[in-house]
Amino acid sequence: MLIVLSLTVSCRYIWWRYTSTLNWDDPVSLVCGIILLFAETYAWVVLVLGYFQVVWPLNRQPVPLPEDMAQWPTVDIFVPTYNEDLNVVKNTIYASQGIDWPKDKLNIWILDDGGREEFRQFAKDVGGALHRPHHPRTRQSREYQQRPEVRQRASSCRFLTATTCRPARSCR
Repeated sequence: MLIVLSLTVSCRYIWWRYTSTLNWDDPVSLVCGIILLFAETYAWVVLVLGYFQVVWPLNRQPVPLPEDMAQWPTVDIFVPTYNEDLNVVKNTIYASQGIDWPKDKLNIWILDDGGREEFRQFAKDVGGALHRPHHPRTRQSREYQQRPEVRQRASSCRFLTATTCRPARSCR
């Protein structure tokens, strides 16, 4: 009922905008009005397409994991840090280690932009994780994207999370 009401009002509004609000006498006003009209038309099209998604949702069934755990995908958890206290990151790492997933298929990566020694030591203490050394800000993004391990992980299209909270206990 709300969708019908919304469509009725928005269709009437768009019709009014197209037929009654453009100032044809002043070229500057006309150009500005047409630009605004196109922006409003775009928003209206997005609204209508969104209603199609609501009315006809995709009902996908979950695909069960194979019985053989050797065929399960590797889960990589990336924990980016920037000026965060080590205690916050520790909680995230410990919670990530507690995920119900085979330990040989779980990789936890600490991505520390600060290059802090206590993070490097913590990563070493909990079993080793990626610790990105500090680079000047202008080179960070480019150098990070060129790292082979990041390219390989990003191209594998596997599970990726950037979180500073505790993940759920079970991923199954």
